Amino acid sequence: MKQYREIDRIERAASKFLEDKRFEAVPVPPYFPVGMGKQGIIGDFPHRRAAVEAGLGERLGSVLTTARLKPDKKFKGRLCDREKCRRCIEACPAGAISENGWDRSKCVRFVGRYHKIPEILEALTKEVRSALRSELVWDFYQQLVMGTVQYCFECVSGAL
Repeated sequence: MKQYREIDRIERAASKFLEDKRFEAVPVPPYFPVGMGKQGIIGDFPHRRAAVEAGLGERLGSVLTTARLKPDKKFKGRLCDREKCRRCIEACPAGAISENGWDRSKCVRFVGRYHKIPEILEALTKEVRSALRSELVWDFYQQLVMGTVQYCFECVSGAL
């Protein structure tokens, strides 16, 4: 949670700086809200891909702006060598991180272990589960759980 609070603080400061220079700027947090699409849970902006493309890491918040910014050269090196470092792998209590990447489903099951929604969904018929995946129901669910989700962040803390 501490890491997301820090990302929020930096996003707000960057947005204020840009707005003070008379540009439009909107911080986009790297967590809720997210949408439920055909590919599963997706955010409003691909922060991880943007961070990797910019050579900044694998977690990031973003600020969308009208300011014309000159990009840095794309980072071509390797950002994380999980095979040698292993700190995030060893820190993950869900076993969701491996040398090959991140298993979102293991992470979500661990983080949401105190919520009964997945348990309830498993007990429902396939047709009802399918109906509950609508955008309206997903938005409603997020509003209900906003601020109550159990965050983990052991992977980030262990890698620092």
